[in-house]
Amino acid sequence: MQKTDVSLFHLWQKCRSGYLTGSELRALIEIVLRLSVAYLKFKQRQGLHLTDIKDNTKHALESIALDAVADLFERDEHNCLIRLKHYFQSLQEPIDCQETALLHLRRLVTARTRQGLYRIFRERDPESAKLLRNLKLAAEQSDTLRTAEDIRGILIYSGADAPPPVRMPTEPMMGQIYRHMKPEDTVPQLLQKMWDILNADASAPFSLRLHDVITMSAMRCSSVH
Repeated sequence: MQKTDVSLFHLWQKCRSGYLTGSELRALIEIVLRLSVAYLKFKQRQGLHLTDIKDNTKHALESIALDAVADLFERDEHNCLIRLKHYFQSLQEPIDCQETALLHLRRLVTARTRQGLYRIFRERDPESAKLLRNLKLAAEQSDTLRTAEDIRGILIYSGADAPPPVRMPTEPMMGQIYRHMKPEDTVPQLLQKMWDILNADASAPFSLRLHDVITMSAMRCSSVH
């Protein structure tokens, strides 16, 4: 990315005005797509099955990235890139070098890609998207559980100021959770049952990835049929 980065500071200055030439816009789109694809690859390494979201083609990640970040390049009636202009003009921290410009652009692209993934997921599987939203809300409203988000994803944990190490449920634990689940359980009840079972034999504080909680929750759905 070194060759592209040479013009990044210049592109940032142009983004603040909202107007880029054709060649500048193409260079910016290339950088944004590469940052978005890098984030998608990172999510794949975390266990997110992105190829289930769209057709498993050679350019699947590029297609998802383009879908996720396309609205960053929205223009108004004066042909101004309004979203990019607003974002870069609203920054309080001065951008005086390429590294800082790249840092802020990466934050923007990562946030937009994450939102795009959720939108694609919601369109493809609205029931699972609803479960994801309700589980996160249940954790946030719990008296004992907390949520945080870092490079490991959205984490659910209890007590600690910062999320402790992630715990992966074993197959015996999954079986125990399955036996205690009831189809009529509400989402908060379901989450609390999972936590209590996993916490019963825990020797140290731990976090659960929301992704794993959704996987366990799917067992309840399958038991209904």
